[in-house]
Amino acid sequence: MQLSSYEIEDLEDSLPVLEKPINIEFSVEELTTVKTLNDLYELFLRKVEGIPVDDCTTQQAFYKIRGAFAVVLGLPKEELKPMAILKDILGRKNSRRGSLRKIALSLDVSFDRTFSNVFLFVWLSLIILTSIGAFLYTSIVLAGILIYMLFTLGYWVNDYRLFLNSTLGDLAEEMMGEHYLKFRRKQTTYNPTEMRKVFNAWALQSIPEYKLQGETVL
Repeated sequence: MQLSSYEIEDLEDSLPVLEKPINIEFSVEELTTVKTLNDLYELFLRKVEGIPVDDCTTQQAFYKIRGAFAVVLGLPKEELKPMAILKDILGRKNSRRGSLRKIALSLDVSFDRTFSNVFLFVWLSLIILTSIGAFLYTSIVLAGILIYMLFTLGYWVNDYRLFLNSTLGDLAEEMMGEHYLKFRRKQTTYNPTEMRKVFNAWALQSIPEYKLQGETVL
């Protein structure tokens, strides 16, 4: 994938997401040398440490995730194929969130697109909405907050639906990008050919699509 450059100042908040999968940290001095997104990728590669090997982290992630699903759901591993749909594996609708929380806990990861954070958001939003309403009694303000709540809730619900309709293989690919070393059999090793996937996964999450077209100097 061809990546464009992007203002590094606007990416600072998302850089920890890039650093976490391979346990690195960019220094302020290093970031001052970055002029294009390709510069950032080259810096990213230089920071990677470990023994280079030629194996598939996505496959390793799949085996670990399949094992967690099998234990939590009481299913034979043989039934859990890469193309299996998550909502079909998880079964009953009213128990899916609880199962996903247990699976994520056993893997020591978080499935950010699950529905577990929505209820926290709604409760906190209701508290804020009530507090503001008690002090301001401004219908326009309350309406604006309500619209924002509904928009955000709708976004999360749609994202959760997409998550449930993805496959076990898709989840393994996603977790490989977000928790690379955690899903390696040996965390002192890495596959050099997979570093582009890790970087691209971060870029697609952190940079607007229109910014990923063409090259510009920062």
